[in-house]
Amino acid sequence: GAPDVPTPICDGMYFYMVEDFGQITCLHAKTGEVIWGPESTGLGRVSSSPIMADGKIFFTDEDGETAVVQAGAEFKQLGKNKLDGSFTLSTPAAAGNQLFIRTADYLYCLEQG
Repeated sequence: GAPDVPTPICDGMYFYMVEDFGQITCLHAKTGEVIWGPESTGLGRVSSSPIMADGKIFFTDEDGETAVVQAGAEFKQLGKNKLDGSFTLSTPAAAGNQLFIRTADYLYCLEQG
């Protein structure tokens, strides 16, 4: 379940790994015990790294589709959204209540209203 390209992320309690083809696994950060996963998110090839913001994990596939998974002890996919469908290797970035996603054609800023 370990990724080749995306960098894992940790919230202090759990360690999350997004595999190169969109599956995600959660381990206990101190013991390495598998909590859940690998779980399918329906994404394609993932080269960006996941980020965590507001208790959620965001990661984008190479076709510009982003999955949102709730951080924590139970797998819960909150959504999946596609922007313009253009190629991207970029990791999303969060600032305040804004999420930035760069594709080959645009830089998107999504803001919580």
